[in-house]
Amino acid sequence: MATIRETACGLAVGEAMAEKPTSFKPVSGNVMPRFSGISTFMRLPHVSDTTGVDIGLIGVPWDGGTTNRAGARHGPRQIRDLSTMVRNVHHQSRIKPFELCNCADLGDVPVNPIDLHDTLARVEAYYRRVHEAGVVPLSAGGDHLITLPIMRAIAKDRPVGMVHFDAHTDTWDRYFGDSIYTHGTPFRRAVEEGLLDPKRTVQIGIRGALYSEGDNDWGEQQGIRVITIDEFYAWSATGRPTSASTSTGWTRSMRRAPARRRSAASPPSRPKPCCADSRGWTWSAATWWRSLRPSIRAATRRWSARP
Repeated sequence: MATIRETACGLAVGEAMAEKPTSFKPVSGNVMPRFSGISTFMRLPHVSDTTGVDIGLIGVPWDGGTTNRAGARHGPRQIRDLSTMVRNVHHQSRIKPFELCNCADLGDVPVNPIDLHDTLARVEAYYRRVHEAGVVPLSAGGDHLITLPIMRAIAKDRPVGMVHFDAHTDTWDRYFGDSIYTHGTPFRRAVEEGLLDPKRTVQIGIRGALYSEGDNDWGEQQGIRVITIDEFYAWSATGRPTSASTSTGWTRSMRRAPARRRSAASPPSRPKPCCADSRGWTWSAATWWRSLRPSIRAATRRWSARP
């Protein structure tokens, strides 16, 4: 049996996977200039056959759940373009992630831009096929509602935990009367459907004005750990460790669902979010979270050992 080792990808992969086909590596800027060629995520190969793929990068170009500023549907295409500067070796850790995992661009989900419910069904079906193929999806949206059908596909047999970076909890109930599916409701629906374990969920950077003082109470009553932006800055200034890693119980094969939202960051760090709330975390402050890696690995081992 292959021995297991942790990797920079945040996954456990076998030693038997050490030898990777060169076709799964990014196109080098020494072979084709970075301003040329067809844009893919991180210049990785675009494939339709998932055989041999460990991590599949997927675009979900849809923002039909947005209630304010639309435009997130253009996110996957822009991320592909902007990720052309990714190279093979991390400058600080010297880790070579593309030699540890087979990564590929699986393309975009064929969404329906004018039908919310049809899009939810399409996204769920697409991710179910990816999940059943044993591929771990890494997604680029798209508004926040796309998380719900993804969880329906990967967590129908066992709920996931989540580390969620955002300005908003996305656990509100409904909008304009009876609209229960918006970019502000996916995690409430996920908890209600048994897809998301609230006691293994941490939300970080929460801020912004509320409609009423009890708007965020529901999630905390379910057991979600909410870390406001004020608490985040207090911890980052003192170096005090957080409960994020010990709460979620990360394990292999998407037993966790990390979610990073553009609205988690301060507006100058991420232009044109759907709901721009100021005083978010800057990219320099975000690097403080690297200090949590040892405790995240420890939590992974503890959770994996549970019956």
